[in-house]
Amino acid sequence: MLVHAMKIGLISDTHDNIQNIQKAIISFNEKLVRVVIHAGDIVSPEAVEAFDGMKLIGVLGNNDL
Repeated sequence: MLVHAMKIGLISDTHDNIQNIQKAIISFNEKLVRVVIHAGDIVSPEAVEAFDGMKLIGVLGNNDL
């Protein structure tokens, strides 16, 4: 029986740093991560949009509205 594991990425406290978000996305894509959990402080909608094409699950941090 062949079992395929789903890879999940974990990130937090990106604080609108689009350059670092893009680096993380490159790494997630290289590792075939399909779901990313953001553990708070993504801050703006533009930072969320940087994860376009990935399933993103997030929780609010103290800097999120």
